[in-house]
Amino acid sequence: MKKNYLKKSTLVVAIISQLFLCSSVRVFATSFGTNLVFNGDAELGTTAGWTATGNVNAFVVADAYFGEDAQTVHGKVLELYDGSPNVEATFSQIIDISDIHSMFSARAVALNFSAQAYSWYGATASYKIEELDAANNIVNQQNTGNINLFGQSVNYHVNDESACTWTTTTLRIARLDTRTSKLRISVYGKTSNLPEDFVDFDNIQVVLSVTPTVGTEQVTSFTTNSATFGGTVTAENGSAVIERGFAYSTTNATPTIGGAGVTSIHQSTGGSGAGPFSMPATGLSSSTVYYVCAFAINSAGTGYGAVVSFMTQTVAPTVATTTVTNITATTATLTGTCNPNNAPATGWFRYSSTSPGAINDSFGARVPSSGGVSIGNGTSPVTYTKELTGLIPGVTYYYGAIASNAGGTGFGTIMTFTTQAIPAITWSNPADITYGTLLSATQLNATANVPGTFTYTPALGTKLDAGTVQNLKVDFTPDDAVKYSAASKTVTINVAKATPVIAWENPANITYGTELSATQLNATADVPGTFTYTPAIGVKLDAGNSQVLKSDFVPIDQNNYEAATKTVLINVLLSTGKTDFGHNEFIVVYPNPVIDAFDITGIDGKATISLTDLNGRTILTKEISADEKVTVSNLTSGLYLIRITTGKGAVLKKMVKK
Repeated sequence: MKKNYLKKSTLVVAIISQLFLCSSVRVFATSFGTNLVFNGDAELGTTAGWTATGNVNAFVVADAYFGEDAQTVHGKVLELYDGSPNVEATFSQIIDISDIHSMFSARAVALNFSAQAYSWYGATASYKIEELDAANNIVNQQNTGNINLFGQSVNYHVNDESACTWTTTTLRIARLDTRTSKLRISVYGKTSNLPEDFVDFDNIQVVLSVTPTVGTEQVTSFTTNSATFGGTVTAENGSAVIERGFAYSTTNATPTIGGAGVTSIHQSTGGSGAGPFSMPATGLSSSTVYYVCAFAINSAGTGYGAVVSFMTQTVAPTVATTTVTNITATTATLTGTCNPNNAPATGWFRYSSTSPGAINDSFGARVPSSGGVSIGNGTSPVTYTKELTGLIPGVTYYYGAIASNAGGTGFGTIMTFTTQAIPAITWSNPADITYGTLLSATQLNATANVPGTFTYTPALGTKLDAGTVQNLKVDFTPDDAVKYSAASKTVTINVAKATPVIAWENPANITYGTELSATQLNATADVPGTFTYTPAIGVKLDAGNSQVLKSDFVPIDQNNYEAATKTVLINVLLSTGKTDFGHNEFIVVYPNPVIDAFDITGIDGKATISLTDLNGRTILTKEISADEKVTVSNLTSGLYLIRITTGKGAVLKKMVKK
């Protein structure tokens, strides 16, 4: 049963933080201080700030119980009691928090509520927290929390001398509404149906907390792929820090946990509370700018420090020498790959016909001689190439790929390639041919020192135009196209103009007075062209035997055919059937054959001579006197015709020049 009180009071309450609280509502918020804590119990024996509804007179302060010194054990407590059964009342307190209202929009503000309750025979207790605006309108009501005090032996006082045992409830309330300016805290109690029952409340506590205050240290300890991050929790801000760590990114300049492109690492050991902390980050990319901020988490949420940035160290490029391509007798394309490792890189090659042993940047020739191929600043291998010219056929070369960036120089391995040998082609200038001769194996007869195929230009069977120093080309493709290159050779050939073939027989005898016509002047040729006759058509020849008829032929295709001449002989008879005129039959050429000069005997007075060759070309025309020597030392050996014309007629004689 309920013991006698040493003291009873009417409506009393005590509120405490670290300062004495007066009746001004504003004072409560100010009293939260840095930790934003409102702590209410009865140690100071005051009820300032509380209002009661229901049984107002039952709201008292108890400071001692029979058999124990309650004030010594608990301090003074708020008590619901008037000695009757089923006593009930609600006690409320309004706390003004408008002076921290700016924090709600700057960072999340959370609320924790806790209270202790005790009953002698068993009772019910509950609480409620309402968020109010400046005009005391409710903007948010938190769920009601209950404390069940019935039937729990730890709360049931069965021994007068036993100490009191209390039940504590805690509720974490979500972020406060941004309109909230005040909090209304209500505590409700109802005794059992037994008289002398009571409900005691103690340690009514409201904790407003914000996210922790965190600082991020500059990153000074880092390598190409790792770093040590540091930070400090400078204030927990009303709620214990339960987790700490770092958020970092290469693309997000304001990294937060779960943000796009953000990695977060959490301290697995000792990751709570205030103070400095650090963590290693591994697997970073070289030559990369990282954005880092420290974070800490409490019941209000996550607090972030300022963002700092740093760049990991640059590592030299990763270089590989790869297989040469496009090898010919004198050229090749060197190839390599380079991973710039996230820093701008430049690549080049070294090569030599002498092995350097191990690769270095001083052997042989550098390609290019200065600078190099820009490879970019990526993180994956990039192929780069450089073409070589002026190489020696059939020679083995040693080469290697090299690249550099701000982190140093990377080297590939030494590899080799062999230029193609050039086949030796044997082919001499063919003998001259005449237009109309088709090219054959007689002219197109090149050979090589290795097996392969010849392709000629012009091809076999081609008829070349006339002309000197015409090119004949052969392209040689070796059967072994790896070891040997294709080869070519050019020779020249002379193609002489062809001489047309003229068909013309000696015409039948004609009688003096008959004019020359197509019956006599009827030469033909094996190619198109034009004939010019001497004497011309319509001429009436003098009587005489073996008179020369000449045809000069000019071909239409003068590029490929020579002009040609042919002579025939015709006899012109007198009506008597004779060709000589009187004494002309006594005209003699002497000596005959002749070496240097000859005489013509039997001439009376003067005569005219005309000397022609067998092609009808007139060599000499001259008027001579009787017994005058005619010099022919400049003539070539052969048969000539001499036409001797006197006043009595003409006679045709033959002369042989030795």
